[in-house]
Amino acid sequence: MEFQMDIIEKENAFELCSDTGETLGAVEFVEKGDKIVITHTRVNEELRSQGFAAQLILKTIEKAKANNLEVGATCSYAKHYLETMDKQG
Repeated sequence: MEFQMDIIEKENAFELCSDTGETLGAVEFVEKGDKIVITHTRVNEELRSQGFAAQLILKTIEKAKANNLEVGATCSYAKHYLETMDKQG
């Protein structure tokens, strides 16, 4: 079954929402000085391994770039994702 997903910006978060408005995942962050720090990433179990967490992190990176901020992470998934991006250049 195919879902229509939207990523909605909330205060200090981006949420992955279904077409019915159900929150299916989120990335949470805090702004600290000149940096956005990703603190938590989650996606409902049935949607894991489909790239949704990466999409949420990419939205956060876009927000940071738009505001001339760096991106960091305390969340282990986000840390790994950012390290992998850095290695790929």
